[in-house]
Amino acid sequence: MKKISAFLLAMASPFLVSQNADAVGLARPEPNRLSPTGATVREYIEAASHEFNLYIAHGCEYKPFGSSATTALLMITPSAPEAAFDILTPKLGQDGRPELNAAGRPVMQAAPLSKMFWSRRTDAATGQMIEYDTGPLLNLRPSTNEIGARTKSYWEKIGGYSHHGREQTDSVSALHWFGFRLTDEFYTDLKFRATAARLRGCVQSATVQVPVWQICGRADFTSFSAHPDLLGANDFVSSFRIVRNTITNPYPAECATDLAKRLDVTVTPSAAQIRKYLRETRYPGRRKAHSFAHS
Repeated sequence: MKKISAFLLAMASPFLVSQNADAVGLARPEPNRLSPTGATVREYIEAASHEFNLYIAHGCEYKPFGSSATTALLMITPSAPEAAFDILTPKLGQDGRPELNAAGRPVMQAAPLSKMFWSRRTDAATGQMIEYDTGPLLNLRPSTNEIGARTKSYWEKIGGYSHHGREQTDSVSALHWFGFRLTDEFYTDLKFRATAARLRGCVQSATVQVPVWQICGRADFTSFSAHPDLLGANDFVSSFRIVRNTITNPYPAECATDLAKRLDVTVTPSAAQIRKYLRETRYPGRRKAHSFAHS
């Protein structure tokens, strides 16, 4: 089984995030800049609508004309009440700066539940600005132009947001594509749109982890779970990144000039939320081994 990586393409924005991409992932546009490590960096601007493209590069075996076809995909986002997702933040040292691991990356730790994302709308009757606590993605809608697949959306109540000027209090938090057969000689993609929520407090970016299950045949699967409690031996996180628009959403006084106080957080669906959707879709079955024959 080839590994899955999720990358999100926002057609409407020039600022995107991208990492590795393989069997299933979110399509990569041309790079717009490089990170200090030389990796392509593309980011989603908060409070903007983006088009995403979950692509499937081949079936489950990655062998020419292989018999183990991909027959379904389940994608789960943390777009749900805040109690349904976990927040990870960098571990701070005695000097107040993030601790780094051997690879030079921040060491992440579970943080107390705090309000990270918000949306707002103007009340038509009073003109008053109303703010809501939300998940990272709002108004998620899958495309109907998909490979003949059937698509089921799972909705959850959230704090609320503005949809065409009206209040909406629920949002899609999982998508299930099924009813197709993709063998290794074929490629396809699955499109959806969503709006990135605003970031609160001193959060300058939020990496949103998106678990994906690639179903093979009737019951076998490869899990690409974002949650540590559900990771297999070769699983790795699929993710995208929301960045702050400091023009329309300036930092509060405590971190307006102190860069060390600004936070890069990571958000993942909780293990309980992931298991909930696995029960509803009757997945998983037997975990298939990954194949790393190509990158």
